[in-house]
Amino acid sequence: MHRYRSAPGQGDFDLDGFLRALLATGTTAPVSVEVLSDQNDQLPPATVAGALAIATRRVLQAAGVPT
Repeated sequence: MHRYRSAPGQGDFDLDGFLRALLATGTTAPVSVEVLSDQNDQLPPATVAGALAIATRRVLQAAGVPT
């Protein structure tokens, strides 16, 4: 299993564009974060959760997703 995912907005996928496209459809689907990462497994859970929360908020704001 590959466990090398990046935090939201830090990978190759155009997450901002994807979220904007979803918004354009009128969807109100929930958004969640799943980052499988051996690197994150080496850090304290609170550190990882804080970093992912910050990254997620940045992506949501950049995409114009209401929070």
